[in-house]
Amino acid sequence: EDEDEDEDEDESNETSSASVSCEAEALERLVEPPTKRSKRTKTAPSGTKEKEEEENMLDFEQRRDVLGYACAIRENKRYLSTTFLVLDCADDSEAAAAAANATVRCCLFGEKKNPNHPRACAAFHLTRRDVASRPVYDAVRRRSNEETSTLHVDCSVAGEVGFRAGARVLARLHAVDPETFPLSPPLRAPYRAPETREDGAVASSALRRDGVRSAEGSLCATVCLFRGGSCSMDQRSNRCEELDVDAVVASALSRLRVANEEGPLTEETKYTPPHSSGASSAPSLLFLGTGSAEPSKYRGSSGVLVKLPGLGGTTGPGTGTGTGGDGGYALLDCGEGVAGATRRFLGDDEGVRVLDELKFVFITHHHPDHMAGLLGVLAARSKRAPPLPVLGPSATARWLRRAVEVGAVGEGPKGTWTKSARDVDDGVARLAAFTRTASLYARENGGGGPFWIPPKNNGGVQNVQNVLSPEGTPMTASVPPRFPPPPRSIGIPIPIPIPIPPPPPPPPPTLPPLPPPRHPLCLSLGLSRLEAVPVEHCPEASAVILAHKSSGFSLCYSGDCRPSRRLASAARGVQVLVHEATFADDLSSHALRKRHSTVSEALRVSSDANASHTILTHFSQRYPKALGVNRETETEGDGKQKQKPAVVCAFDGMRVSWDALGNLSETARRAEIMFEALSREDPETREEGGGADQ
Repeated sequence: EDEDEDEDEDESNETSSASVSCEAEALERLVEPPTKRSKRTKTAPSGTKEKEEEENMLDFEQRRDVLGYACAIRENKRYLSTTFLVLDCADDSEAAAAAANATVRCCLFGEKKNPNHPRACAAFHLTRRDVASRPVYDAVRRRSNEETSTLHVDCSVAGEVGFRAGARVLARLHAVDPETFPLSPPLRAPYRAPETREDGAVASSALRRDGVRSAEGSLCATVCLFRGGSCSMDQRSNRCEELDVDAVVASALSRLRVANEEGPLTEETKYTPPHSSGASSAPSLLFLGTGSAEPSKYRGSSGVLVKLPGLGGTTGPGTGTGTGGDGGYALLDCGEGVAGATRRFLGDDEGVRVLDELKFVFITHHHPDHMAGLLGVLAARSKRAPPLPVLGPSATARWLRRAVEVGAVGEGPKGTWTKSARDVDDGVARLAAFTRTASLYARENGGGGPFWIPPKNNGGVQNVQNVLSPEGTPMTASVPPRFPPPPRSIGIPIPIPIPIPPPPPPPPPTLPPLPPPRHPLCLSLGLSRLEAVPVEHCPEASAVILAHKSSGFSLCYSGDCRPSRRLASAARGVQVLVHEATFADDLSSHALRKRHSTVSEALRVSSDANASHTILTHFSQRYPKALGVNRETETEGDGKQKQKPAVVCAFDGMRVSWDALGNLSETARRAEIMFEALSREDPETREEGGGADQ
């Protein structure tokens, strides 16, 4: 804000002083007093740099995990206007520690020694709902019959729809195909703000539940803090109009029917959305983010949740129910907000379970929109979850280690330096098991990577010997032929022959290098292929190919890249190709300069790879509603018609199941019809609904 605006605001606020400062005190996890200083033989003189570093080191050693903050608004050096608490407890042990914390007790009940110290007028709980709903957390919410007692504000609200524009698009696409675009749990049961008084404030009766003065901190809610420890809450004045999901779906269905009636109704043009058959154990994809660079209200940062094939399973991503299959889940790329998107599209309980059951995370390259959400995923997993296998570039490994070192994620001192490199290594090992993607490259002539192809035998090879690889598969090894021994004399006619030592024994048979065993993930998940393919984008950028031989499952995810013949060759015949299409064809110069792909270039890779189905993703935020592309046939040079792969553009919240891949082309066609009808009827919806220019 400008300085003039700040001055006007200060002058208009008559109740506050011109010099207002905010002081915050960190709440320690443990209640016992800090460790006493150890005796030192030499102490640095006060006021020196060495003395300051020594005191900082002692503070680091005595620091504990931070549970929250106690904030005091001070009008002058003597008088505190009001205070409030901010709490974030990860589990029951931290909740018990917060309830027993001396600072929390002082803020909630006041201080006997200093009755002028104001009590906290509000406590903002960032704690997850599953932790806040347990009995142990009741000790934090102090019961009181006083009308001016502390207001406990729950900042995690069930069913709150934060991205209204994106939710509206998902609801319209749900009318096109309810299986491919399922409604997320918040859309099925959205949150409704409570009724308020004429002045917009929430009634006092609505703020008291089970003897505790509490409220839900929904979006755009305003909490006003007053002198003396009182506060009020307004949940509706700044809140936008509630989203009527049923009305949006009904309107999209009506437009879709009208658009179909404009043309001749035949069996080919009519379409019936597939009937939900309940839970499915088939592999599936859930697109958590389909945008590039900075996330927008329509498209989040990159992230694809893959339900891997397994022997069993009762559900796929997006259903919101069930217990999952034996194959487990994998996460391809992890941009910022991916953990929140998982809980938003799957529901809180299902989202947390899926994050705990992740088999691995594959980071294609070290750009924030593809890896910055990794810390959120690690923090959202429960402490009982095993270390998460992370496959990515070396820069991500260094970044993750640095995050643990400064306490941004994991246990240990938060916001401070840890004591030693060993502590950092142990902290990283508790969170993740890192593997460089370069170790997953498939090498030529055998060796390296998770796959090994025996070299072909030449025609003149002699003494072929059968050996076994570490996996028990036979392979051949060639033994070079033995050369005749040299003569025992040098052939000079002298009376006494010169003895010649015998030749050295022949070298042992040269065997080809033994193939390295498959990656442990391949063995544990039953995957026949887990391969990284280097692509052109940034250092160590890689695509990934997954395959499951027994089920026929195969998937290629390109990440960010320029069109690559190497990728097309490696992904030849893949079932589903998920390729980036950041720019439209008219911005090919942008794609070349920034090492991305256009739509036509992505489709060319799909054609070269002979992929059965292609899904385009990672769109520039200038295309909030890129439409599906339905290209069924193309004409070859000899005039013959060649079947083109089914192509569809991804949206956030889109679910693609392997048992419904045949419906992708028709889904893309119907989505285009619906969005075109919206743009014709209401030009203002062109931004939200998309049009031919988008």
